Amino acid sequence: MDVIRRAGGIITEDDSLTGHAAVIGLRLGVPVIVGVKNATEIIRDGIILSLDTRRGLVYAGALGSIKTEPAMSL
Repeated sequence: MDVIRRAGGIITEDDSLTGHAAVIGLRLGVPVIVGVKNATEIIRDGIILSLDTRRGLVYAGALGSIKTEPAMSL
């Protein structure tokens, strides 16, 4: 729970908003993107990502300006 509270967002391979990580994140007000295939293989410790939760996109790096190419797509 402490890690989720400190997280800027949650990305999960589970494609349901009723999955454990999604439910906890949403209850704590943490942005959640579900259904990202191979997320645990692609995302490495220490990598900085930006989330566009409205469109379900994950971008590599800090989002300084609007980027047009997602790092991963659903």
